[in-house]
Amino acid sequence: MISLIMALVEAPQNKLLIEKLYKQYEQDMYRITYAILKSKTEAEDAVAEAFIRIIRNSSKIDVENTSKTKAFMLIVAKNTALSRYCELKREMRFTESLEGLSENLPDIHKDMLSRVNTEHIFEMIKEIGSYFYDIMFLQCKYGYSDTEISDITGLTEVNIRQIKSRGKRKLVEKMKKEGMI
Repeated sequence: MISLIMALVEAPQNKLLIEKLYKQYEQDMYRITYAILKSKTEAEDAVAEAFIRIIRNSSKIDVENTSKTKAFMLIVAKNTALSRYCELKREMRFTESLEGLSENLPDIHKDMLSRVNTEHIFEMIKEIGSYFYDIMFLQCKYGYSDTEISDITGLTEVNIRQIKSRGKRKLVEKMKKEGMI
């Protein structure tokens, strides 16, 4: 991984600094990111992303003060892992929301829906209407509640629920026509 990180560093003096920091703090950074993400690959990715952020901010590193440098390194790693954790949670909610679309379908078709390409579903949602797409995008992608969507769009919560209900029915009809269910 260090060779990929080093490829991003342009100045020779920065290469030495980043290499030294990597050797000195990589394991500590990994432990922090793993504690947050609970996944080896996600933790490794978070450490790599943290080093990319550190490279961009290498001018802020105080080489003389090792405790300050260590704190900086570990804070960047922790914040990177927390950002990644939130991103993974949003993706999980998005997937769960799409699975929620199938609640009115027979059990046989629920399994099929989970295998359908989500991009294709969103293309179908776009075709149904812009209100339905906007509402589903805010709910699935960002995890907003009906109340929050109401505040954002200016529509009432009743309208939000009605648009979702009608849109889901149209989506199921469209999926049936395309032979997806």
